Order: sequence, then C-alpha cells, then structure tokens
Amino acid sequence: AKLAQGALDLHSARSSVDMAALGRMAVVAGADGDTAARIASANAAGRALEVARDAGVALADQVAEQAAARARDVLRGAPVVVDVLAVDRSGRIVGHAG
Repeated sequence: AKLAQGALDLHSARSSVDMAALGRMAVVAGADGDTAARIASANAAGRALEVARDAGVALADQVAEQAAARARDVLRGAPVVVDVLAVDRSGRIVGHAG
C-alpha cells in the first residue's frame, strides 16, 4: 500500500499507509461508500484488507495495480517486467498485478 501511494522508503518507521487514500482505492475497486469509509477509518492496513475481503472488494488487486504503476514510473522504461504480489501477514497471496 505504501508503494501504491508513492512511498519509496517502505520501512515501517519511515512511511505510513494513508488510510483515507486506501479508502479511495477501495472505491475504484468497487466498494460502496460505507465500506470505503470503514476502510478509511481502519486502524491498520491489515484491518482494511479484512473489511474489503468481507465486502467482496478486490482492494489488494487495486493496491497491487497502483504499486506496479509506481514501480514502472520509477523504472522509466528500463527493460524489466514488473509483477506485484500483495501478501497478507500469514503469507497468503491476496492481490496481483503484472
């Protein structure tokens, strides 16, 4: 989520997830207003993911798409393929963009 929001230093102490922006990403992924508000007010990205999953919203895919776009911007046409996987704390792949 941090990369999707433009951060390049992803260390936990040097950047944080913008929860309001995560709520807006949820809308792009198909969330209704109530779900987006619950995501935006979640106390952590993991909780936002739970809310999205319970509502059937592919938030992790949207986050992966935006993270991949940010990576492509940084790479500026370098001859590489960008493939992003979003993984939850238990190691399960929850989102993908390639």
